[in-house]
Amino acid sequence: MLSVKFFPAYLLLVLTLPAFGVPGAPALAQGGWTTVGPRDVPNSSGLGLPAAGKINAVSVDQANPRIIYAAGGTGPGNSGPSSEAGIYMTANDGINWSTTDNGLSDVMVGALWLDQANTNILLAGTWFNGIFRTQNAGNTWTQVYNQPTTTFVQTGSTLYAATAAGVAQSNDIGTSWSLTEPASSPVRALVSGGTALYAGLENGTIIARFNTADNWHTLRTQSGATVWSLALNPQNTAIAYAVEWIGSGTPDLYQTTNSGATWSPISALQSVSIQYVALNSTNPSIVYAAGGGHIYKSTDAASTFTQLGLNIDPRLVYPVQNSGTVIVGSDQGIYQSTDAGKTWTSLNWDLSTNLLTGLAVNGSTIFTAVQDFSPTASFDGGASWLQLWNVSAPVGEDGVVAINPNNPRYVYAFTISGFQWSSDGGHTFKFSLPSSEWAFSGGTSDLVAFDPVMPGTLYVAAKDGVFKSTNYGSTMTQQPWPYTQTTLIAVDPELNNTVFVGTGNGLFVTFNGGSNWSQVTLPIGQGWPTTVAVDPNNSAIVIAGMAYGDIARSVDSGRTFVNSSSGIVIRPAPTLTQVWDVSFDTGSETVAAATTGGPYVSADKGSSWSSLQLNAIPFWFTDLAWSGGNLYASTYGEGVLGLALTCSVNCTVGGNVLPIEKWALLIPYIGLASAVLIGVAVSVILRNRRVLQERSARP
Repeated sequence: MLSVKFFPAYLLLVLTLPAFGVPGAPALAQGGWTTVGPRDVPNSSGLGLPAAGKINAVSVDQANPRIIYAAGGTGPGNSGPSSEAGIYMTANDGINWSTTDNGLSDVMVGALWLDQANTNILLAGTWFNGIFRTQNAGNTWTQVYNQPTTTFVQTGSTLYAATAAGVAQSNDIGTSWSLTEPASSPVRALVSGGTALYAGLENGTIIARFNTADNWHTLRTQSGATVWSLALNPQNTAIAYAVEWIGSGTPDLYQTTNSGATWSPISALQSVSIQYVALNSTNPSIVYAAGGGHIYKSTDAASTFTQLGLNIDPRLVYPVQNSGTVIVGSDQGIYQSTDAGKTWTSLNWDLSTNLLTGLAVNGSTIFTAVQDFSPTASFDGGASWLQLWNVSAPVGEDGVVAINPNNPRYVYAFTISGFQWSSDGGHTFKFSLPSSEWAFSGGTSDLVAFDPVMPGTLYVAAKDGVFKSTNYGSTMTQQPWPYTQTTLIAVDPELNNTVFVGTGNGLFVTFNGGSNWSQVTLPIGQGWPTTVAVDPNNSAIVIAGMAYGDIARSVDSGRTFVNSSSGIVIRPAPTLTQVWDVSFDTGSETVAAATTGGPYVSADKGSSWSSLQLNAIPFWFTDLAWSGGNLYASTYGEGVLGLALTCSVNCTVGGNVLPIEKWALLIPYIGLASAVLIGVAVSVILRNRRVLQERSARP
């Protein structure tokens, strides 16, 4: 494709060639995002069983328990971490999973309910957009109620939902809903037994209705708590259990045996932070409690508990009715026991639902920073994945990862455990900054920057300021720059004396290597700077992203900025940071942005943006990496995604042109006309020169 790019003094014609494949790099489908992983991640804390990302909602076909629906979102209650994994379905006990999200405008799913009389009907409760219903086993979804929803229960033929407005009711299998009990605080937990309903509120209140003719009663209020989970004995509804979460404080698991008149902490678990409680419906003396990285089981109605062997971060315990099967949803995915918790198997085989905060790609080498995991890596283009693969592997959740562009043998991970570096392509790591230097808990990808001139020089944005290494990260020296609690560091890829530093107080720039600094005035809304990208082929163009969703653009090397957010739509998300990364492709000069409203691309160096959401499930994108002419992205719910993207005047995916501003459509014609005019002008000059030469040669 021929593209024309304009510069102030001259016109340059550029022939854009297709990128050649990189040996061992992920094979990407044409026309949309390809899920690269992580999949089947080794998890030493979970009996060595394969792991995935957060799953907190499950529903099982009781007639065919190999059919399971699983989802990731917020929960239990209003607890994080929040995921945008959407909904998955397996028909073979987790060996293979498929997505079932068509029509879901909100993929932060906190609750699922399957109609056991007609298993084509399924309900999904979402964090922002309420209740969705499918009547074709998840092929398509329709929104049926607009209040955020965290739990479903069934009493007879009536369905109830825990919503932000109160307890809602449906008498037609979820087709329509009405508010049966308004609440002053969002309802986060709901349980039924017989004709009784118990509801737990975000403000720590528990209310109940004991029969359909009864009014709702306030049973208990604990100031500062949130009710995350409730369980009710279906054979004796005077017996109930409640998890009242107060910031990891204990005790938080309570029991009533007199319909809520009095509540007592469960003495056997007073020192454990419990997040979820569930009963075996056929034998309610069997009580499961989950939290603090463990699952506990009681066979004597919570008098005593035994710790089960699955050590993960549990978010849900789902005892399957009339069986010994128990399914657990956790921050490490979904697990199953068919013998009431004695032994466990993983259902995560090809599930890719990890919550990623950082990404680095170089050919077949992929590194990720992960919530609730240490950094995970693939050295074969995503075919297999490793975590804690040896005693010198990188450790610590969240953070960022980087591969040195000057020498890919050097790989870096900056997590809550500290800054770590590798000199052997990422196989072994050492520390050069302690965990105390980790300052920023997420929301930026630009904590590590590299000097384009000095291959071994890099900078790290940390709690006490900016640190510099001149030996590839082996040792670090704090710079005497007047900034702490830094949020980003960026170095001009052409002029290494130009450095940008971000803090909670704004964006600062130096043009002489740090001798003098000036604060940049950004013409955009509140929030701190999260990311800065400099055009690798034109240092005058600088793009900055802000926490609260704006993007600014400079054409004078970062001295002044104008708002450049045209085309970007930020969606609500449970994070303060909404723009996570901006990144240029050095080959095509295309720039992409990762936001909580999805990925965006600009073919005009950041002046306007087009959505790259395409077939991606999450809208929450956290980091970007260009490799081999392809774009890779980390997400909060679908792991790493890869896209074969071609950009010149505009961008195409699978041969389809992405929407662009109308004026840009004129550029090819302007360019061709300009080229013709130049050709005509050169022809005239050469002809006149030849005529003059001929005249001067005459006698």
